[in-house]
This record gives sequence, C-alpha cells and structure tokens, in this order.
Amino acid sequence: MADKPPDSVGRVFDTKVRAAFVLSRVLRFEARKFLLFFSSVAGSFGNPGQADYAAANEVLNAVAARLAAGRGGRTTALVW
Repeated sequence: MADKPPDSVGRVFDTKVRAAFVLSRVLRFEARKFLLFFSSVAGSFGNPGQADYAAANEVLNAVAARLAAGRGGRTTALVW
C-alpha cells in the first residue's frame, strides 16, 4: 500500500465497497429473493501489488456476512 497513490487505492477500494454499502441501504430486503456479491479469493490470500483490491474484497465478504446475519441469510459473497 505504501507504494500506491492514495487516489488509486480509493478508486479500487470504492468500486466494490461503496457499491456494497449503497446496495445495502437502498434495496428493499423484504422484496428480494437473494443478494449476491462477487468477491475474490484475493481477499483471503492477497496478490502482490494488490493490497487495496484484497482489502476491498475482504470488506465485501464482511458486508455480505453481516447482511446475511441480519436479514435472514439471503445474502452471500461468491469468492472466486
């Protein structure tokens, strides 16, 4: 992360994380059948030079788990 420009980190991180937070606020959970986030194994294992991407995916996984716990388990992150 130390070698990455802050604006680059922000773009990478916000692409996944901001979208997940917005969806969690605006979706009517009682009207949906499920919510599926697409994540990456990089969140668990990382990739050289992609700490921002790995962090964003791990936050996405956590958001999905939190929503599933609070909304009846119809939310998950597909980690591929």
